[in-house]
Parts: sequence; structure tokens; C-alpha cells
Amino acid sequence: MMTLTIELTPAQEAELVRNAKMSGIKAEELIKQLITSHYPEKETVSTLLQVERIEAMNRFAEKNRGLPVLSDSAFDRESIYEESL
Repeated sequence: MMTLTIELTPAQEAELVRNAKMSGIKAEELIKQLITSHYPEKETVSTLLQVERIEAMNRFAEKNRGLPVLSDSAFDRESIYEESL
């Protein structure tokens, strides 16, 4: 656990307090939320990245749903070359 002391200008402090009140939390909690949103714990990072990858693959699959299904030989250079001879 770490405790920090941060020097703010009066204007910065007023803005921080105003934003915290608008969120219904203390200024300290708002700062903690800001920091943890930028530096999540490693478990959260790996989970988010995995979820993001799955969502991206689903979007990719959905975009390409109407494309024809090709046979394995369509991807084989040698068989394509032999067919052209």
C-alpha cells in the first residue's frame, strides 16, 4: 500500500473537489479511481485483453459471414501451380 502527497494549486484542488462531489464521492476516492483506471492490476489487464480479443474475433467473423468457404486446395500453391500446367 502506498500513501502519496500531491501538491495542487487552489484551482486544481477546487476542480478536484467539485468533480468528486458531482460523483458523490470523496476527492481521495476520485483520485484512486483515476489511478486504478489507468493502471489496473495485472489480472484485470489479462482478462480485459482476452475479452477484447474474443470480441474482435467475433466482429471479424460476423463481417466475413457471407464469404464463400474455400477448399484446402485453394490455399495450396503446389496444387494451383499443377492445375495451371
